[in-house]
Amino acid sequence: MIRAVYPGTFDPLTKGHEDLVHRAAKLFGEVVVAVAHSPGKRPFFTIEERVALAREILAPIANVKVVAFANLLSEFVKAQEGNVIL
Repeated sequence: MIRAVYPGTFDPLTKGHEDLVHRAAKLFGEVVVAVAHSPGKRPFFTIEERVALAREILAPIANVKVVAFANLLSEFVKAQEGNVIL
C-alpha cells in the first residue's frame, strides 16, 4: 500500500484542498492529511479547530486520516511510514 502525506496549515481547508484529497484518495491506499501547527504563520484557527474542520469535511473518504504535527515534515513522514508527499 502506498501512503501519501499531504502537509499544510489548512487555515482553513478549502475546496481546492478537498478536491486534491479526493483525487489522491483514488490513487493511493491511504492519504494522511498532516495539519501543521505553524505558529509562525499566525493562523486564524487553532490547531484543534483546523483538525476538527478537516476531519468533518473529509470524513466521507474512507482512506483518509487527519493528523496534527509540529515536528519536521521529514520526521513526520517517516513516523507515518509515508511513501509520497503531495
